[in-house]
Amino acid sequence: MIGFLDNNPQKQGDLLFRKKIYGPQQLITLSFDKIVIASDYYQEIQKQLIEELTISEDKITVHWPSQERCSRLQFLRKRAKQLQFKLICKQTGLASKKTIRELIETTVISKHPSSVAPTNAKHRLQISNPVSTVTVSLRTMRDWAKTNGLPLLEVAEVEEVPFKAPHVWGHPATTEVTIALSNKPYVADVTDVRIFSNSSIILTSDGTAISDTGGHPRFGRLVNFIYEPVVVAQQNNKVILSFSNFQTREIEAGIFLSGLVSYAFGHWLPEFLPKLQFLQLHPHFESLPIIVDAGMPKSHFDHLRRLCDNPLILLEANESLICRRLLVAPSPTFLPTELFPNDIPVSEMPGLSPRAMRFIRGSQSSHGKLRRNKRIFLARKNMKWRHLINESEIEKALADFGFDIVFIEDMAVQEQIDIFQQAEWIVAPNGSALLNLIFAHPHVKLLILTQPNLHNWGTFQGPMESLGYSPLWVAGDYAHAKDQKHSHYHVPLQRIFEALSFMGMNEIKN
Repeated sequence: MIGFLDNNPQKQGDLLFRKKIYGPQQLITLSFDKIVIASDYYQEIQKQLIEELTISEDKITVHWPSQERCSRLQFLRKRAKQLQFKLICKQTGLASKKTIRELIETTVISKHPSSVAPTNAKHRLQISNPVSTVTVSLRTMRDWAKTNGLPLLEVAEVEEVPFKAPHVWGHPATTEVTIALSNKPYVADVTDVRIFSNSSIILTSDGTAISDTGGHPRFGRLVNFIYEPVVVAQQNNKVILSFSNFQTREIEAGIFLSGLVSYAFGHWLPEFLPKLQFLQLHPHFESLPIIVDAGMPKSHFDHLRRLCDNPLILLEANESLICRRLLVAPSPTFLPTELFPNDIPVSEMPGLSPRAMRFIRGSQSSHGKLRRNKRIFLARKNMKWRHLINESEIEKALADFGFDIVFIEDMAVQEQIDIFQQAEWIVAPNGSALLNLIFAHPHVKLLILTQPNLHNWGTFQGPMESLGYSPLWVAGDYAHAKDQKHSHYHVPLQRIFEALSFMGMNEIKN
């Protein structure tokens, strides 16, 4: 690898991962075999290289990221192409407001140009009809159940969830705690509904899209469904659903535990698994299979098996299930995958529920079970964002003080639990692996490395302190982009050592 190319003059000449950033015009001075385009704007970049810089097309290749985790722009381009809409915009490659408005307001065209989407009236009571697209209203389960006279099993009280600003080394710790409220737990026993792989939307037989997140009375209007695979457009409290990419099968009964980003550990642990504490209170829970997305990591299934042994129904990619009966429970808190720009204080939107974390931990607390003498650094591999630029330097320095370098993603669940139970000291970059803290002893010394923008980590600090933990944070410096929650960053070693000394690591102090 020779280096990077960027049209931005302010970046040219800088180093990225110890490689120089060149301007495209400097290509004539370089000897190279291949140019790899790794950008959403690959069409524009490819055109510039070929037409303006006369680079041979066989020397250019495009890096295609995982289609399961494509960017927002890639996703919108793909949807517009499927629905035969042009991306009308003065700036090439972007989607204009007009395009998005037309996606909402006009009749959506299916794969067959001659067939159009049925109206709501035609769709009512026909969830098994192989329609292509449908426009439906968004509602919460509570609201829909009340309208239809469906009783809900009330299983617990609303929980008060604490929010507390993280304690950052070099800054005084705050004592202010703000309280947000959890979702009101319930179990719904619904009939004749349709669900989709990797989607949290439930389509009812009367043409309603059930989403406690999208229908949230306060924040639902801010929820962006850009990553929902069945949603092609949204406006206010309505969504357009497209079924053309889904194969359908029917089942008699199941428990709904599949959903959007179930593959992500940071959602599976605090959002999906805690539903079981409510669902288990239904009298028929033990006799029903649990529906999960087939493509989840093995560790997700291991955690599920820790908590129950029901048979599973695997929902394959691009598959839809028509469920004659479905048990549904809410996530503990409001935890959307994506929001539209907003100015709502993060403290108003709780992320972690202490009640849920206690349930996930179950009986696997470390209190008095294992000797706590390990020092561990939670390294991270293959990170697309929040990359700790000098991680290798930190690993080497901490190894000199007896820290084991641990890659959680390489471990089975029980190994992960064991390593946290035995930990006396933990140093880790910010990330969802820190949810494993619930298996550690409350007296564990935890130092978290982060970029200056701590985003919503008060929703971690508050609940974890309520469980007895006391995380300390070390803020580094931005590598490039600023004020973004997924920015790459660099943490000076001296800052880390000072924080460890403050926490009581005497050999560093001496």
